[in-house]
Amino acid sequence: MDPLKATYEVGEEIRCSANGNPTPDISIQPNLNPGQTGVGWRSVTIPKSLEGKETEVECIASNAIYGQRESIAKTINFVVVAGMQIQ
Repeated sequence: MDPLKATYEVGEEIRCSANGNPTPDISIQPNLNPGQTGVGWRSVTIPKSLEGKETEVECIASNAIYGQRESIAKTINFVVVAGMQIQ
């Protein structure tokens, strides 16, 4: 997961990526606000509804080799703070 830190701002993007052969499928739980996606990565945007809350997000990478599906996951915990305000 990138960037990896203790606090995130509302509207900030968290990106999850993994390498493998075959290229893994990436999912992020909970799905928050779906962001962008590409080969071997996916992102979510932190919604305002999480402001001030401690949050847990799990990145899951999975692929199938010889018909058997394998997965690996990484979980991060963080606090969501208010984003920058324009006045």
